Amino acid sequence: MTSSASIRLYPRTLILTISVTFMDGQIERTAIPHILLLSHPETLRKTGLTVFPTLITGINGAPWNTFSANTLSGLQEINTKLVDGKKGIYTEANIGLREDWYSDEQFAQQHLTGSNPTTIARASDNWIQSFKAVAESQGKGEFLNAINKVDPESLYIQDYSYFRAAAKLNPSDDFSSEKTIRFGKRYTGASVALFVLGDDGKLHPLAIVVDYKEDDIKEQDNYYIKTTAGPMPNSVVIFNKRTSASDPTNTEESDWPWRYAKMCVQVCDWHRHEVGIHLVHTHLVEEAVIVGAERSFENTHVVYKLLNPHWLKTLSLNQAARETLVPRIILNISGMDKDRMNNFLNSEYYSFRWEDSYIPRDLERRGFPIDKLNDDKYRNYPYGRNMVAMWYSIRRFVEAMLQDWYSSNKTTVEQDEQVKSWVQEMQTGANITSFPSITTMDQLVDAVTMCIHIASPQHTAVNYLQEYYQVFVPNKPSCLASPLPKSISELESFKESDILKALPLDKGNVWLMSAYIPHLLSMLVIEDQNIITYAKTELRYRQGICDQAGINAAQSFLDDLETFKVEFQRNSESMNVETAPPGLPGSSQYTVMDPRKMAVSILI
Repeated sequence: MTSSASIRLYPRTLILTISVTFMDGQIERTAIPHILLLSHPETLRKTGLTVFPTLITGINGAPWNTFSANTLSGLQEINTKLVDGKKGIYTEANIGLREDWYSDEQFAQQHLTGSNPTTIARASDNWIQSFKAVAESQGKGEFLNAINKVDPESLYIQDYSYFRAAAKLNPSDDFSSEKTIRFGKRYTGASVALFVLGDDGKLHPLAIVVDYKEDDIKEQDNYYIKTTAGPMPNSVVIFNKRTSASDPTNTEESDWPWRYAKMCVQVCDWHRHEVGIHLVHTHLVEEAVIVGAERSFENTHVVYKLLNPHWLKTLSLNQAARETLVPRIILNISGMDKDRMNNFLNSEYYSFRWEDSYIPRDLERRGFPIDKLNDDKYRNYPYGRNMVAMWYSIRRFVEAMLQDWYSSNKTTVEQDEQVKSWVQEMQTGANITSFPSITTMDQLVDAVTMCIHIASPQHTAVNYLQEYYQVFVPNKPSCLASPLPKSISELESFKESDILKALPLDKGNVWLMSAYIPHLLSMLVIEDQNIITYAKTELRYRQGICDQAGINAAQSFLDDLETFKVEFQRNSESMNVETAPPGLPGSSQYTVMDPRKMAVSILI
């Protein structure tokens, strides 16, 4: 019946509109999510359209050589041409424009200012002693000399060793996906990366466990803990030849075993970030907040009024994530099968630590003392500096509003039945058992601050840098396309060809989705949906009802945000590691948390 079809693409939105004209002249228009089309390209084929390659790359091809051998430098050259030509999704700068994108410095800095700056933490003594034990067995004297000179409080870790426990795999089992025709068989590991943080603020990688397979990761109070300090006989561990950030860099490009190990870490961080930090700890936890609050508070209650503006679009987005993004995209490009992914996702949710995630506690727990964040040692962690400022500003605003409301209504938090209902909903309905039993004003202030923090600054920080760091897939792949090495000797024999084999070059759907989704999710925040507009709107509302306490609170919050424009830029400029592409007009360092760019809610 179909005689013709046309397609209209709305850039960086979730929707494609397909218009189909039938023989009888009737026109049917169907709105289809981009991500649904990507996961089911046969939908496009039925319309006679071939938008898939053009949608992504702007050319009839792919961001890799399809008829000749690929090299990592060649992939970078193709990426540069795509960006220069503004082809397809390659409309913005990405890390692949940097000649040193693969370097130790760029790799390490991403764990401070990349799309996941939230999980790097001070290394426990058990981890330090285990790395030392392996170094002794491998005869790595330079590593031992270097680490013995370092203050243990300067050793940090990115720890994905818990992946098997969270996914309910045995320590010796391998992570892999189901094998399908379109997406192939994919892999991940459970990597661990050890870093040293210098007094000059530069983070440097010292050693990597490519895939942790020891049986000593135990869950204690919702934390996964390494419980022994011995060697790691079942795990492949590699040590950086460069034991200091000041060591010569001329060997970095061709150190293929070490580059492969860093790629394994990036794959693990992709899983932890996309599934845990981003999806679960912002989208799904905030959904629990929304549902619990809707069930508990009247719309005249101060808590409801404070939280409601930060719910814009979130529930509808989450529905799309459950129906399409996770089962049809994330699952098909990750290194886990459906059961492992389901277990991992549930573990991230049920182990969420509400009060420990309050920014001051979180930073202190992870080894970033808030009273020292302005020291040079932490100059390359503007996420921490900015978040402390945002947390206390939001908290002052929330506290002023709550105190005025409870005073005006001549009641207390402890007597508030709606707060009691909210606590019950969060603890039992949402199964967030770490949610506090709120009986005091301070507890309520912190809980409400946390809700706003998750929806606005936290989601902004973990969402809007995905395009820069992930569109160039070799920097942060969603999976490995070949099994991980089983021994250090096997890893030490790796060449560039082994890294290319591990990239999903022969499964275009995996590569293209891995690039397209970060582009899609990095849509710029429009002015009327940023945190400054929220503060201005709140101020006008309070002025309209002659609420002097509310006016003072909103004005103070707005003044803070105006100050943060300058303060956050200054924090960015204080960094001594360059992350932006050199010489690119308009490029900047860490500006994702600029209040003018900070979304009021989880908008995408």
